[in-house]
Amino acid sequence: MTGLREIRLFLFPLILLSMFCSGLCMAQHVGFAAPGSGAEVDHYDVTLPVQADQSRRFTIPADCQDAVDAQNLGGRQFGGPVEHRLWIKVVNDCRYHALLHQFPVATRDFVSDYDFLNAPLTELPIQEACRTPGDCPPTPSGIAHAANMFATMMSPPPLPQTLEPAGPTACRFRDGLFRGYLSPDPTAASGWRCRTDDAAPGYRVLSVDYADVNGDGFQDAVLRLIPLGTGRGHAPRILPVTRLGADGPFILPP
Repeated sequence: MTGLREIRLFLFPLILLSMFCSGLCMAQHVGFAAPGSGAEVDHYDVTLPVQADQSRRFTIPADCQDAVDAQNLGGRQFGGPVEHRLWIKVVNDCRYHALLHQFPVATRDFVSDYDFLNAPLTELPIQEACRTPGDCPPTPSGIAHAANMFATMMSPPPLPQTLEPAGPTACRFRDGLFRGYLSPDPTAASGWRCRTDDAAPGYRVLSVDYADVNGDGFQDAVLRLIPLGTGRGHAPRILPVTRLGADGPFILPP
């Protein structure tokens, strides 16, 4: 039970998932990136040290519970840099698999027919970045404030007045990629100003999965994004979004 509790403690890691996390597809058939080749597979085998003089072979995801238990017992401290990276990958693959499979299949779905790879940023549940922790509006337990994922895109340069009002075509992912600047502006119709810039920071959508991550019966989309730009780190983030009606706004899962 200790291992299961440890998995649940990390069901919503919105920030700093390892750069060695899995590649993803539909929640009903989660794909993984095979160690070494990076090929998308539905399972993989990996041998990891669990003690100073002992290794064990794990099949992921079938042996996820055993792998997390072994990691919690100190297995990650053994081996060299390659083994450490593999431990990070395995644990994060298992966490993500647990996130997508902890609840039954959703009965109401208002997200899977939406094109997230070409979504306007203003339709995603982002808000002005928190200036101090006290400025952040409440979010579900364990979920970071989504706006902070885009904080570097909301800072000058350029100044907000040099940006165009964000519209349906101005500030959006295109084939899963956006690089540019985003700034809140209550005088703009969308509430935002933005500008695309190939040299600016941004995000690439690596994949989109679908599952009911909070058990409320509504299908959720889980966007896996990697930050682009120098000095940002390159660990993927995940952003779960949902909506409660066909024409409703996208929100964080309640």
